[in-house]
Amino acid sequence: MSVFMHIKSKEHEIIFGVDKQAAQIICQKNASINLSIGEV
Repeated sequence: MSVFMHIKSKEHEIIFGVDKQAAQIICQKNASINLSIGEV
């Protein structure tokens, strides 16, 4: 099972693997960014 983050902005759309704890921290600190976290 891996965790991925999907960051979407007007110019960029990025999907990258990330540590689950780091993903939660990023979401907390960047609430204005459209983030979605999923587990596969």
